[in-house]
Amino acid sequence: MSPYVPGATYRIGSIQRIGPVQRIGSVQPVRPVTQPPFRPDEYPPVNPSLFITSAANSHQLAQQAAKVLERIRQSKELASNIMDAAQRGNDQEVLRIIRGAGASSALAVKFSPEGIQLIFKTEEESQSCCELVVKMRWS
Repeated sequence: MSPYVPGATYRIGSIQRIGPVQRIGSVQPVRPVTQPPFRPDEYPPVNPSLFITSAANSHQLAQQAAKVLERIRQSKELASNIMDAAQRGNDQEVLRIIRGAGASSALAVKFSPEGIQLIFKTEEESQSCCELVVKMRWS
């Protein structure tokens, strides 16, 4: 029996009678089976330049975040000041305190009664490639 070829049109061979059982002859494709025509790759070749730059920028953001987290971890007073300013809804004070703890990149903060998000961003406005979000809970 011939293998099944997707997309081919098939013709069933002759039917033979063998006693009480009918036997269908071999199944053959009507058109010849050929490989599909070669088509070029749909995707352009990769260029890792921006990806490498993004990795370098993200690494710098991670170092700043690590510095801020270490300072918060080591200072109960710093942690209390951040929580107090957030509880009062004073965004600018929270940003000022976190910048004083070592954040020099563009920074955004979001907080709620459950915790805080620190969003470290690259300074380049024309090509904002990277941001690092750190989420922490306090209740």
